[in-house]
Amino acid sequence: GLPEQFEVARYHSLYGLNEKMPECLDVTALSEDGIVMAIKHKTLPYAAVQFHPESILTSPKHGMKILQNALKVLSYECE
Repeated sequence: GLPEQFEVARYHSLYGLNEKMPECLDVTALSEDGIVMAIKHKTLPYAAVQFHPESILTSPKHGMKILQNALKVLSYECE
C-alpha cells in the first residue's frame, strides 16, 4: 500500500473542489490545503489524479506504486 501522506509533483493551477464533486465520484486524495488530488467513479472503471506520479519530484517508490495500482484496478478482461 501507500502511506497516508507523501509528497507529489503538482504542476498546475486547475483543481476540483471537494464540495462541488458530482455524486458519481469519490474523492480518494486531498492535498494538505484541501484541494482534490484524486478521484474515482463509483460504478465505472475510471479514476484520475491531479498530480504527476511519474515525475522525478514524486517519490519514485510511491509514484510507481500509484501507476501499478491504477493498471491493476482499471484493467478489465476482453471478451
